[in-house]
Amino acid sequence: MRKRLAPWLLLCCWTLAAACQVPPEDELEEAQKQIEIARKREANFYAPELLRDAEELLSEASLKVSEKSYSEARNLANEARAKAEQATEVASENEASQRQRGASFQSDVERQLPDLRKAIETLGSEHASERPRLAQEVLEIEGLLQIYKDKIVARRFNEMQNMEGPIQQKLQQVSANLDSLLHAGNTKKNEEKKR
Repeated sequence: MRKRLAPWLLLCCWTLAAACQVPPEDELEEAQKQIEIARKREANFYAPELLRDAEELLSEASLKVSEKSYSEARNLANEARAKAEQATEVASENEASQRQRGASFQSDVERQLPDLRKAIETLGSEHASERPRLAQEVLEIEGLLQIYKDKIVARRFNEMQNMEGPIQQKLQQVSANLDSLLHAGNTKKNEEKKR
């Protein structure tokens, strides 16, 4: 029985040893593919450490291949793939969060625009000359908001975030101008009533 087992055991060991002597091309390709997927999902923005780790591991794996340390290269390539998959997952979660945040900001701005238009229309005749300027500023906000929406669709979330400040500032500026004009108009009416 021992004599029958020995050749099979020897064959298994030899096959295993031979497998370790083959460059891990498939593993390297899979790791590279996962890193590219992570980059497309903007992991460099959302999970930079994980992506950097994956790239470093892949680089180390390539170095081990050149040193003919195929077993180590295979392990490093598998680690690189796993890190890249993790980076992709984190990036996807953050993308969903950014989309939701962007949609919320967009909705808030869109809710304010009708009130601004209505306030512009209610300006008294003494402020009629201000209406076109304020209406133009509301149109500018709408234009910025359209660009903002395009950034959400294009998954350019960092650019989207950079636009929030200027849009908010423009909204506050128009609101402050309207409040000032409406207050001045009300003060004038109250003074006229006293007379």
